[in-house]
Amino acid sequence: MGSKKPKPTTLFDDSERIDDGHMKRAEDPYKFLNRSARPEWGEVRREIERWYAEFPDPERDLLRRFQKNKVDQHLPAWWELYVHRLFVCLEYKVKVHPRLPGRHERPDFLVTRGTESFYVEATTAFNGDNKVNPQGQAWVEDFINSAQNPDFMVDIEFPKVGRAWPARHDIVKRLEAWLAELDWAEARAEWDADCMAYMRRPRWRCKQEHRDWIIEYCALPVPPESPAA
Repeated sequence: MGSKKPKPTTLFDDSERIDDGHMKRAEDPYKFLNRSARPEWGEVRREIERWYAEFPDPERDLLRRFQKNKVDQHLPAWWELYVHRLFVCLEYKVKVHPRLPGRHERPDFLVTRGTESFYVEATTAFNGDNKVNPQGQAWVEDFINSAQNPDFMVDIEFPKVGRAWPARHDIVKRLEAWLAELDWAEARAEWDADCMAYMRRPRWRCKQEHRDWIIEYCALPVPPESPAA
């Protein structure tokens, strides 16, 4: 039998990163932060690792929760780490998961400074999402963001969010075909004359129905000095 794989001791992978793309709408926060090669996110990783280095976590419970690609596990772990760091910076002595006399439950922290001492529970609350299919909507928005046109961006509305997950080809091909038919010079002139009236004109709006989805677009002409990438 082989030896057990050693437990990780850092929150983020120690590997070379080459992906400097922006966070996708359907991407989980930890996955993005762990893969981003952008310098600013590297600074965030280093700072959070410094916090974790001072956090007693012998069983790696916080580390496991922090590394989950689910916000309802990752964010509470991040918040617990943040609250610990806050009290450390305020020069409190912080004991993690102290025992309570005669009780099985353990609060997150016992913080002490001089004669002052109290328990702290780092609680997060998720209000939920009233969208029918929030992950599916994020999925569709990532598709839309991948559509290519040098002259237009789009404003998006969802009169109806379906439960199915549409295919990328079905969304992007039709959107790109519609944008390719539009006249940028005409659109830009109308936009510059009255942008609010422009957004209400049918010529620059399109409704796309796919399975149980309805998506409405408004084509926004890019400024001449800022062509779309």
